[in-house]
Amino acid sequence: TRFVHSGISGLLMGAIPLFMVVAAHLFLPNDKLTWPRAAGFLFGFLGILVLMAGDFEAGFSMTAASLQGELAVLLGCLCYVVHGIAAKRFGMEDPFRQTAYVCALAALFGLIGAFAIAPAEPFTIPAQAWLATLGLGLVPTAFASLVMYMLIARVGPTFATLSNYLVPIYAVLFGVLIFDEPLSWNVLLALAFVVTGIAMSRMRRGPMPQPSR
Repeated sequence: TRFVHSGISGLLMGAIPLFMVVAAHLFLPNDKLTWPRAAGFLFGFLGILVLMAGDFEAGFSMTAASLQGELAVLLGCLCYVVHGIAAKRFGMEDPFRQTAYVCALAALFGLIGAFAIAPAEPFTIPAQAWLATLGLGLVPTAFASLVMYMLIARVGPTFATLSNYLVPIYAVLFGVLIFDEPLSWNVLLALAFVVTGIAMSRMRRGPMPQPSR
């Protein structure tokens, strides 16, 4: 019952680095919020509001499938932010070991949830689906997590979220070109707000600050 276009979900994921600058200011002593970062966060937040304008105009109905999907994506963004802050605060002594622990626990919880919801379902899944899951778990999950933990250990979570700056642009572009998704006025305006917010959050004055430790 929850549905959201891939372009819109990618655009919403652009909120990760914007949320991170606020969370880092609150929970990391050496990664404080600056005026450009604050302005960037406000522009990005306006972009999210514009993107969800259609659902707001419909009366902010929580039963709307698109709104539920958008809120679920935003919740996932917040989880990414909490994860990045926690990883930095708890220490990054060995990114390889931390990646192994996180991925193993995620796989365990996933299996427990699958058997709890539908005990017989996992045994009927075709081998192709298992191989696809394995590929997703190894490359865009385990390998990407390892790279992220190494970045967090070196330069902090705020810099590590820079990869999400490209997600909104590519998600909207590929959604239109590959999936033939609609490109409405609010999507274009939201994209402009988010990209502007991202650019403003990266503006610096004076010498380059030292990365957080």
